[in-house]
Amino acid sequence: MAFTGTEGESIDHKLAGEWTRNYRKANPGEIQGHFFGHTILESILTQKGCVGIRMYYALDDNQERHLVLVGVDMDGNDLLHGPTAADGDEDVPADGQASSRSQDLAASLLLVGNDGRPSPPYSSIDNVLNS
Repeated sequence: MAFTGTEGESIDHKLAGEWTRNYRKANPGEIQGHFFGHTILESILTQKGCVGIRMYYALDDNQERHLVLVGVDMDGNDLLHGPTAADGDEDVPADGQASSRSQDLAASLLLVGNDGRPSPPYSSIDNVLNS
């Protein structure tokens, strides 16, 4: 499956509000969203071969929710096979096999994003998406 970087579409505010309201009703008191600044988003998007960002749901050791962001190439693969910006160590595919992409990407460090600000408490003023 090829990715082009044009995946996704905009939706109107009313529909977005309905969907987020459905989530809030189904998950009272839970995290409603996350904020990520443009620096981490641009850093991921400008990596060699990156056509978009995949967001993984995650739980830390304290069972707190996070989103983990990773760049994705045009084949739909996470950009993980190479030295990471966080530690410089080589990441290895889940199957333990090195990929030919590792050599191509080794010239640049790869980023995985985290530490977005959860909402709440880092929430916008009341609007159709959060109230």
